[in-house]
Amino acid sequence: MAAAARIWLAAAGLAGAAGVAMAAAAAHQGLPAPDLAGRAAEFLLLHAPALAATAWLADRRGGALPQLAGIAFLAGLILFSGTLGMRGLGLGMPAGIAPFGGMALIAGWLALTASAAWRRR
Repeated sequence: MAAAARIWLAAAGLAGAAGVAMAAAAAHQGLPAPDLAGRAAEFLLLHAPALAATAWLADRRGGALPQLAGIAFLAGLILFSGTLGMRGLGLGMPAGIAPFGGMALIAGWLALTASAAWRRR
């Protein structure tokens, strides 16, 4: 397996683990905003398989598009889920960061789609 594919597969595992941990935290009473922590967990768990698909495409097809998808997914999860998770745990975050994470996640999905659809020459 290519080094880039191993990186994205490791990121998928970390996103999944973080999602389960955040979901567990959201399920317990006492968080200032458990709904935000739960939403962060959802996005982490929904994008872990996308990172695994990115790893597969990076290994099978190579090229820049799977790398772009992985970078966008990782940045999006950090900015979007990170912001929501921190707020859910009661830690302050600057306003306006989460939308950039959302845009990065959308870019990741588009890059993943392009990587799967276009032939590499």
